[in-house]
Amino acid sequence: MRLILECNTQLFLNVLNGVTDEIALKRVNQKSNSILFLAAHLLDARYFLANYTGNSIECPFKELFRKVNSAKDALLLPDLSKIIAEWNNISPLLINHLEHLPNEVLQKTSEMSFPINDKTIMGGIAFLVQHESYHIGQIAFLRKLHGLPAMSYGEK
Repeated sequence: MRLILECNTQLFLNVLNGVTDEIALKRVNQKSNSILFLAAHLLDARYFLANYTGNSIECPFKELFRKVNSAKDALLLPDLSKIIAEWNNISPLLINHLEHLPNEVLQKTSEMSFPINDKTIMGGIAFLVQHESYHIGQIAFLRKLHGLPAMSYGEK
């Protein structure tokens, strides 16, 4: 799991490379999300994963994120640079935390239900990490629709 989280950590930074605040707020149409909304959602999801697995670290934007229910509320979100800075704060903490979870914790039945056959904490982690990958891919697609070059897989 560590390798995928490290990969997603870097891909999040790569996919946002060159995205201005103006581009981050644009929506392709009224049914689509903005890059900023997705980036905030991914940050919130990292904090959710930390808390789901027993780390009670709190997102500094927690109350703000509660007020944002859809992409049309994106103007309430912090700018992209603040989201990226917080991503860089939570990511190593989360990766370290998950790496040190004992196997008996990972094998416990999850109290939360995810759309995956494995109903353990590890299954929940797998789903949430795949969820990250899905949304990083959405941002990669949106950046191209906004005229930016394709995301790079290499480190920046």
